[in-house]
Amino acid sequence: MATKCSGGKPAKFGIKVSNLANTWFETSATNKKMVNDLVGGDVSSAFGLPASLVTTKGEKMSNGGTRVSINMEFQTADDATKVRAAFKAMAKNRRAGVALSFESLELLPADAKVDPTATMSVEIEDEIEDGTSVMGADMLIGLSSDVAPSLIVAVLGALVALVF
Repeated sequence: MATKCSGGKPAKFGIKVSNLANTWFETSATNKKMVNDLVGGDVSSAFGLPASLVTTKGEKMSNGGTRVSINMEFQTADDATKVRAAFKAMAKNRRAGVALSFESLELLPADAKVDPTATMSVEIEDEIEDGTSVMGADMLIGLSSDVAPSLIVAVLGALVALVF
């Protein structure tokens, strides 16, 4: 895997989940992790990214639902370019009835819903924007066995540079 710096510019987009109760989402880190894992899995499947490179953040919508901001980081600049192009193509196709699926959110418990009798009702926003780099070194190590040696070399190189 290339180093984090050469992974291309992170990207983000949002989904509005009108039936994901923001009060439930904000209640605990466990609830946030459950949503992150489901959304990360869906994004990973759709774009061919490791789920560990996908993070989410929620904000309350006026109806009590949750807008989920999805941040994606990349292993290579080529991955970043491909995902941005694929997202833009999906945005065009969504208008024609083809959509990125977030059906996994239906696996959330009934108390995660504003209305337990309704579906999650996911609206994918059409714009992809520049994201932010939020991955720490500990998260990068979990991506691949190739990362640990390159990270150690980078850290040692930085230490040598500081000492000499």
